[in-house]
Amino acid sequence: MRFLLFLIILFHFSCSQEKKKNIAKKTEEQNKITVIFKGRTYEKDSIKDPSGSVSYSLAKMFYRENNDFVDYELNVENVNKPDTIVITTKNKIYLQHPFHLNFSATYILKPGDTVVFNYPNDTPYITYLNKNADSLGTNEYVRRNLEYPLVESGLSFFEKNKRKRNKQEEEKAQQDYKERNTIILSHFNSLKEKQAIEDEIYQINTFNQFENIEKHDSIFNATINLGIEKYSNCLLYSFYNKFPVVKIKTGNGVFVDSRINFDNVLKINSIKSKNKDFLLYTFLEEIINNFSKRDAEKYFQLFSENVTDKKLIEIIEKKYYGISKKATQKESTNVNFINENKKETSLDEVVSNYKGKVLYIDFWASWCAPCRAAMPSSRKLHETYKNENIEFIYVSIDKNFDAWTKAYKKEFISGDNNFLATNYPEATLYKEILLKSIPRYLIYDKNGKLVNDNAPSPDSQEIITELKKYL
Repeated sequence: MRFLLFLIILFHFSCSQEKKKNIAKKTEEQNKITVIFKGRTYEKDSIKDPSGSVSYSLAKMFYRENNDFVDYELNVENVNKPDTIVITTKNKIYLQHPFHLNFSATYILKPGDTVVFNYPNDTPYITYLNKNADSLGTNEYVRRNLEYPLVESGLSFFEKNKRKRNKQEEEKAQQDYKERNTIILSHFNSLKEKQAIEDEIYQINTFNQFENIEKHDSIFNATINLGIEKYSNCLLYSFYNKFPVVKIKTGNGVFVDSRINFDNVLKINSIKSKNKDFLLYTFLEEIINNFSKRDAEKYFQLFSENVTDKKLIEIIEKKYYGISKKATQKESTNVNFINENKKETSLDEVVSNYKGKVLYIDFWASWCAPCRAAMPSSRKLHETYKNENIEFIYVSIDKNFDAWTKAYKKEFISGDNNFLATNYPEATLYKEILLKSIPRYLIYDKNGKLVNDNAPSPDSQEIITELKKYL
């Protein structure tokens, strides 16, 4: 009798456990968004220079969660082949899809959705497999913007004609711009009247949420969904109307001085905490990417003291490794690296570890198109010398750890000789060899001596001759 009772209890326990597993599995599936990207050519998103070389648009695909302004980049690999990405989230997301160089469409996706992007004429059209997307007006932004060509920008006009527009030409351009927007808006209003478009999609594409906001101060305290890029851009636009742009020339080019912008945000007396966090976060990222490590550390400290949502501090620390680490004298003299597992090392240690071998060091970055274009040749060169006393070292000067991780995996350079520079450009060596542009290649001989601080590229004939000298 006791044994029978035991079996009954065991049976009920097993059923309960199985039920819990099924509930957990169902919940997990409900918290997933599946996005299928059909293959595309990227022909309409490519820039061709006079030499015939082609580079893809630098515009990135990303999404934001509902009312969250943090960008999560999507590493889509669908050149002439399909790719599928699964996003795990409990929240609605806004996916930003750039296309044809000048446009970017916003798509609303919810947990449980499965969607497919098709690319007729290299143009993104979305289909929801769990609802009828077309009847909701989802693809109207793409259709209408392709139907009515963009008005030529002032920069494009200058590059073509080698002069600025005169007064009459500028007035005509402004009139054309207004007429184009009026026509597109009328299409969306028509869809709205027919109830053929979702309210939120209508709001995103017509952007009339801010029609009645006339004073810049009013939007600083407005409740807006910062997860939608157009809304957060409106906040930035209002900021720049209140605080004029100040530009500065640095070693990397001419940039808006985001340090001044950051300081100005702190001066705004009346501002909603979420809006303030967004502005501080945006300008901090610009400082990290465009200014010195000293500036980055200073403003990260200010950010930590003033930001309301403390989770943003962790996001910045994860995204930009070492940002909260104060530079020391050792860091300024040594060339410091971390590997894929964030283990710290230095160039001196790497050279010492490979004493007796020639080192060919490739300085690159995820955002550097020429660097990425040379990677296949680098792999080929590596294969040619695989039985020789030579090591190929890859050092990225990326500031974004995640961007570096995605890029090195895509370029098949993961391994013991793959590093991220953590104190570029402060280290003494970078200044001594004037390493200001990439790709850049160095050669160390078998004794650990730097023998060529501007070596030939891996896709050149000269590199064969150069390496033979030291082998």
